[in-house]
Amino acid sequence: MKIENPFESEFINKIAVGGWLLSDPETRCDTYKGDLSVWVSSNSGRLYFRDTVSFKNPEGASWRSIDLVNGHTAASVVCTAYGDLWVATDQGKLLFRRAITKCQPYGHGWSVFELPYEQCIFTQLVADEHTIYGLDLKSCVYLCKNVDKIKMNMTKIVWEKMLKDIKS
Repeated sequence: MKIENPFESEFINKIAVGGWLLSDPETRCDTYKGDLSVWVSSNSGRLYFRDTVSFKNPEGASWRSIDLVNGHTAASVVCTAYGDLWVATDQGKLLFRRAITKCQPYGHGWSVFELPYEQCIFTQLVADEHTIYGLDLKSCVYLCKNVDKIKMNMTKIVWEKMLKDIKS
């Protein structure tokens, strides 16, 4: 099965799938929104969300363009099993997508965090509910533990350097 590319003159270079454990027991949706969160970014850093993807409807319905804050462009994206979306930007920021629910699985708004050092760019992210790993352009791995997504008023995330250049 082939799903159309949402980009006219670009190619998809990152894909993130998650959200299968996203629960919203107190909220009832008027329409079916899907069970999976599928996000893609292009080589120019644009971000898209695939609407109504589920195990029974793996192709979903259509692409929804998602604007990043302050003109940032996506370098890497990761979506956790709980639907949390983290985006590392080419401008050295880490973005967290706020208000992701079953009724609005693409969320709205962003929280912006600093990366471990100035001019740091993560080329790859891995995350779960409480932890984020990032790989930078210098092949260094960084870890951020105890990420509290509820208290998004944090101004600084503490990063630990896990592994320095594996060639040395």
